[in-house]
Amino acid sequence: MTRFRLILSLICLVLLANFSLMVHFELKQKQELSRTNQLGLDNQLWQFFQLNNEYQRLREAVEHGNAVQLDNVKLRFDIYFSRIDSITKHEVEDSGIF
Repeated sequence: MTRFRLILSLICLVLLANFSLMVHFELKQKQELSRTNQLGLDNQLWQFFQLNNEYQRLREAVEHGNAVQLDNVKLRFDIYFSRIDSITKHEVEDSGIF
C-alpha cells in the first residue's frame, strides 16, 4: 500500500466512526424523547399544573396590562383557552390518579 492510500483509508475509518457515533447518539436521543413523552408530558397532572401557570400569567397580564399591551393579554387568553380545550376534549392521556 502506498502512503496516500494508507492515509486515505485512515481518514475514511475516522469519518465512518464519527458518523456511526452520530447516528448512535441521535437514536439514543430519540428514544429518550419518546420515553419522556410516555412517562410525564402527556398526563393530566402535568396539564393541570400548566393550566394553573397559564391562569396566573393571564391574571398578571390583565392586572398589569394596558391598552398598548392588548396583544399580550390576547396571547395569554388563547394559551389558557387552548389548555382548557385540550383537557375538555380528552386529548390528554388519562392518568391512574384521576
